[in-house]
Amino acid sequence: MSNRKITIRSTRDGRNWGDAKERSLGEQGEYQKRVIVSRLGMFRNGAIRIRNSSPVVAPLLGLLARTSPAGN
Repeated sequence: MSNRKITIRSTRDGRNWGDAKERSLGEQGEYQKRVIVSRLGMFRNGAIRIRNSSPVVAPLLGLLARTSPAGN
């Protein structure tokens, strides 16, 4: 199977989505692959959309968001 990819987009208002950021999920059998996406910007009450390019299920096992108080 070819290199599988995911696409990540973010929105601040639920209508206008930012540019898509594409990342590799790795080759089939590459189970320890980590996907890191940065520079999604600052927002409150926003949303993130993650799409998988593969017809095979790719479970999302965790999500980490680094946050800081506004103004820092």
